[in-house]
Amino acid sequence: MSEINLELKNAAIFQKESLILNDVNLDVRKG
Repeated sequence: MSEINLELKNAAIFQKESLILNDVNLDVRKG
């Protein structure tokens, strides 16, 4: 059970970081 929770947590963190990177890329393009 804990292993599944860890994988879900890692997936959520990865998605969050991807969204942040997308925001940064958009800002760079606008700049």
